[in-house]
Amino acid sequence: MELYPLEFYLCLILQLKTSKMRKCLYLMFLGLVSIQLACSNSQSKNVAATSPVKQVSTAPISGADVDKHGCKASAGYTWSVLKNSCIRVFETGISLAPKAAHLDTTTVAHIVFKSDDEDAQVEVFLPNKEGSLLMDKIAEEDAGAWQKDTFTLRQWRGMYMLNDSKGNSLYEGMAVK
Repeated sequence: MELYPLEFYLCLILQLKTSKMRKCLYLMFLGLVSIQLACSNSQSKNVAATSPVKQVSTAPISGADVDKHGCKASAGYTWSVLKNSCIRVFETGISLAPKAAHLDTTTVAHIVFKSDDEDAQVEVFLPNKEGSLLMDKIAEEDAGAWQKDTFTLRQWRGMYMLNDSKGNSLYEGMAVK
């Protein structure tokens, strides 16, 4: 049954010509008002009775993924050993695109220097690897070369190449300023 606004029923009552009809409809009007009030009160009591006192959300809180250094990975931050702070490697570092056929072409590596003037060490962030790799500069190289374990990073005229132990190019990229 569709209920109309109470004003609608009042207008109908006032438009009736005889007082008996008005009284009859007025009593019906009061009955409808009573029913509507009773229904609205019982619905609010049912909602209050069935709703829990405290709702606990199981969804993860955005930004709650702080690591042991205080870096928020969901915001793109990772810990840099070289800079001793949380950084965004895609903003701070130099991007190196994959060149080897076996590497995922949808991800890149990044290299970070302590500063523009300090190149004694370079920090390498490889995709899908936990942490970073700290490489030391090879003293006898003029153009710039850094080495750690099986990796060598070489720089020539602004181009950086990360090679494996066999000299195969894994990643390459240019320093953009």
